[in-house]
Amino acid sequence: MPDPLTRRQAVVLLGLSAAAGLTGCSTAGVSVAVPWSGWELARFREVVRELGGDAVVFSAGDSIEALLKNPVAPSARPDAVVVPRVGALGGGIGASPAPQVPPGPAGWRTRFPLGGRGEWFKVAHKSLVWYRQECTAFREAAPDLPLPWDAWRRYCATAGRPVLSVGAADGWVLTDWFENVLLGVDPEVYGELTAYLKGRQDGPPGTRTVAVVTEALERLKALWEIDGVFPGGGRRALQTSFHESILDVFYYGHAQMVAAGDFAYPVITRFCGKGADIARLARFPAVDPGKAHILVAGDAADPQAAPGTDFVRELCGERGQDAVRRTWLPEGGFISPDPLAEGYPDVLTRYVGQVHGDKVAFDLSDQLTGRLSGGNGRGLWRVLTRFFSEVTGVTSRDGDAVATARAAIVGVGR
Repeated sequence: MPDPLTRRQAVVLLGLSAAAGLTGCSTAGVSVAVPWSGWELARFREVVRELGGDAVVFSAGDSIEALLKNPVAPSARPDAVVVPRVGALGGGIGASPAPQVPPGPAGWRTRFPLGGRGEWFKVAHKSLVWYRQECTAFREAAPDLPLPWDAWRRYCATAGRPVLSVGAADGWVLTDWFENVLLGVDPEVYGELTAYLKGRQDGPPGTRTVAVVTEALERLKALWEIDGVFPGGGRRALQTSFHESILDVFYYGHAQMVAAGDFAYPVITRFCGKGADIARLARFPAVDPGKAHILVAGDAADPQAAPGTDFVRELCGERGQDAVRRTWLPEGGFISPDPLAEGYPDVLTRYVGQVHGDKVAFDLSDQLTGRLSGGNGRGLWRVLTRFFSEVTGVTSRDGDAVATARAAIVGVGR
C-alpha cells in the first residue's frame, strides 16, 4: 500500500509544482523533481543549464517517493524525476545482471538493468572509510584491499578515545553499515538475501543465509557496543546526521574516522577547511578481505510524462555526461555510470574504478519494495535504528537485540 502524503508534504509539493507550473505554456521546459538540496541541487541545475534547456528543476527532498506514489493533484506530478532509491520505480534492479558488461555508459545499464524504468544518472561507492591522517588503523591494510574486520575492531577497542562517528539519525547510514558487513562476511549470501527480500526466492531463507545474517549482526553489535567508541555515545550518534558525522571527524576532530561513500568528499572540502588536507581514504573493512565486494548505489532518472522522455534520454546520454564532467565530477560527489570518465578528485581516483569492477553488489535497502522498504523511520531503516539503539544502551533491550533484528530481516528466530 502506498505511503500516504502527510498534510505538510502535500502543501510543500503543491507549492513546488505550482512554481513549476508558472512556466506551463507549450514552449516551456519540462518540470523535474530531484531529491537534492543545497550544493547538490545547484550542481544539477548547472548540468541542466549546460544542456541548454529550460527545464524547471525543484527539490522534493525526502518526499520524492511520496510524490510518485500519491500525487496530490495531477499538476503535482513532474515530467521527470531523479530518485535515489530504485525501489521507488517498482521492480528495482533486474534479477539477472548480464555476465558480459560492455564498455562505456551502457556497461552500468547492462550490469544493473532497471527493467525499462528510467536511466542511470549517477552512481556511488559506499564501501569507504574516511579518516584523519594521524589515524593508524589502516597502516597495515594491503593496497586496494580492505583491512581485516577483527583488526579494525581491535583498534577501535584499544584506541582509548572515540574513534568512530556515525550519522545514525539518518537510517540509511545504518543500512549501509549492515550491508557492508554482510558483504564482508559472505557476498554470495548477500545476493541470496536480496533475492529473498525482493520475493524472487521460493520458500524461507536457507540455514546458511540465517547464519550469515546473524554473524553480520553479531559483528556490528561487538563493534557498536564498545564503550566510548562514539563521541558522546550512542544517544548522540542517534541525533547526528550524515553531514554532521563528517564534520565530527574533519572539522571538530571529535572522532578519527567515518564510514561514508564517495559523496562525503564535497562535505569535507566545503566545510572543513584544512580538514580536506588531512582526509585519507580506505576500503570498508571485511571479514575476508580477499572476497569482499564493493557496495554500490545509484540515482536513476525516470520520465513521468511524455515531455520528460527526451529530457531523461539527453541527461543520461553522452551530452548529459559531458556536462557532468565539466561541472560536477571534478568537485566530487558524483561518479559517472561511464567507466571511461576522467577528471575525478585525486583522492577518489583509485577508488572510482572499483564500482565498475567484477566484485560489486547493489545497495539492498534501495531495491526493496515490500515490508522492509522505505525510509524516514520505516522498513530496514527502522529495524537497524532500533538495533543500534539497543546495543549502544540508549534503550533497554526487549530480549536479544541480535535475535530481534534477525527475525525482522529474515523472519526466523526471535
